[in-house]
Amino acid sequence: MRNATPVRKVVRTIICASIGIIALCLLYSYIYHRWEPVKVVYTVEHIKHVEKAQSGNENEHPVVVVSSDGERGVENVSKGPGDHYAINRSGEGIHFNEAEKSTIEATDGKHDLSRKVSDIKGTETTMQSSESLPRVLPRTFLPPSVLSTNSSRNDHLPPLRAPPVSVVENKTSVLNLETSKDDISDEICDIQNAWTGAEHNITSTYDILKSLDYKTDTNGAYPIPVKAFEDITKHIENRSDILNVFLVPFSHADPGYGLTFEQYYSQKTSRTLNLMVQKLLQYPNMTFQWAETVFLARWFRDLNDETKENVRALIKRGQLEIVLGGWVMPDEASTHYITVVDQLIEGHQWLDEHLSVKPTTAWVNDPFGYSTTMPYLWKLSGMDNLLILRINQNLKAKLMSKNSLEFFWRPYWKHLRNDSDVLTSLMPFTNYWIDDVCGPNQIICSIFNYLHIGEKGRNAVQVTEENVHILAELLYRQLRVTGELYQFNNLYIGLGEDFSYTRAQEWDNTYLNFEKILTYINNKSEWNMRIKFGTMSEYFANIRQQAKLLTSIGETTRNAASTFPVLSGDFFPYTERNQEFWTGYFTTRPLLKKFSRDIETLIRGADIFNVMAHSMFKHYW
Repeated sequence: MRNATPVRKVVRTIICASIGIIALCLLYSYIYHRWEPVKVVYTVEHIKHVEKAQSGNENEHPVVVVSSDGERGVENVSKGPGDHYAINRSGEGIHFNEAEKSTIEATDGKHDLSRKVSDIKGTETTMQSSESLPRVLPRTFLPPSVLSTNSSRNDHLPPLRAPPVSVVENKTSVLNLETSKDDISDEICDIQNAWTGAEHNITSTYDILKSLDYKTDTNGAYPIPVKAFEDITKHIENRSDILNVFLVPFSHADPGYGLTFEQYYSQKTSRTLNLMVQKLLQYPNMTFQWAETVFLARWFRDLNDETKENVRALIKRGQLEIVLGGWVMPDEASTHYITVVDQLIEGHQWLDEHLSVKPTTAWVNDPFGYSTTMPYLWKLSGMDNLLILRINQNLKAKLMSKNSLEFFWRPYWKHLRNDSDVLTSLMPFTNYWIDDVCGPNQIICSIFNYLHIGEKGRNAVQVTEENVHILAELLYRQLRVTGELYQFNNLYIGLGEDFSYTRAQEWDNTYLNFEKILTYINNKSEWNMRIKFGTMSEYFANIRQQAKLLTSIGETTRNAASTFPVLSGDFFPYTERNQEFWTGYFTTRPLLKKFSRDIETLIRGADIFNVMAHSMFKHYW
């Protein structure tokens, strides 16, 4: 890199500033003109002329007609010279013909169509809406083939065609989209049949959802098929294989929730991360996992070189694992894939540059519902394993009954190929806190929540020589019941909460109490259980190894094991109790979502121009 002289620094500053200003101007001009409105609407005379169009003509195309009271409809119009096509923001196709000196605009506003036909006929006058008009995409946005209603070209879309519209008397418009429920075909719900079915050994999540019973118990919870320990005792005694249990301490850190990012960092995560280095060095058998890179990056700015090297050493010897590794743990319901990829790149680049880490396992515990697009993106970024939690609890119960909580998750658009499959493990209960993960009995599990030992209203019990056998058997029974829900003899048990391990005693109490219980259980050979502090990568490695042993087939690819079921589709909508469905995030906060999309566009444009400027003027740096 050349040393920049004062003159070069001035030239570089001027060039960069000029490029930035030009880029923003071009971007604004592009967006503004791309959404420029069409400013003419159909006249009544033209609508009557449209009615005369012959049906069945392969050149027919649908148009949208807007009445004076805002009703909209779809009609066919014959293709002629000078035809154009556009689409409005609601996704409706618009056709207009320059030869007839008319244009269409489809909006949600009202239009002045009250003028007499005699005042309009034979003129080129166009009528404007009295209200501000929303913008529509450029007129050539859709090719004719997309809007064509010729059945030979659209055999794959018959369920999506709109039902015939009827003439409404005493209305300005001849069209009406008011359709009764009886007129709506059920065929649209079967559109997934083309890519699911037994012939591909794939189970669609949509097919499972259609078969569920949403009855709840007296507490409003969906029943889950968990057996009592007494019911599985004989089955356990006849098994010679060992149940492997991996205890993984963690702290889930939301960058934006109840506090600002800097408040969370100064009051919570900086303390957790500082103690992490200290306590993992103090307890070599203890492990820890972290997911959100944004806090790691902020924390690293405050560290000395010695501490940074200690962090790298902990990662190298397997005590500390970075899972997922995106800048944040993204929402999966309302986000756009561009922002998900952008934050993933940001996080993974930072990890590679500062810690030489490339995550291969994703821990995604807190989105409320999961999109099939996300594991596809995780796979492309190098992650083979995924652990999730919050799906429809009824659907989860169905998977429990089939011992199918471990499965390959395949994008629904790749039903014939397995190159995008991600090995997924589903946590069985409704939450990820310590009180909810060891087994179905939350009261018993809360006994082992040593993050809150000695606190009022908490059930944690200190382990002593006198009670270790009682506590160990209580934990053993809960783990055995949970293990029966899985196909393979491996359990991931997370030991953490939101913003946990902020105090030294939380680390000490968790390690020292569990260490006594672990020692006792591991020495009880008749229990056939091996329990240890571990990592998520160890957990998935054991699952894959057992799958290979069961099939006696060596893996030729990352996804070759044939013992896992294959699921395809989304895990939406999410519900965990009382028939309460998490769907409001699809329709609420439109201004926030629009702001997010606008910022996405500007950031993307800035990234592109930054790369261009750097490549063109890098010799000045």
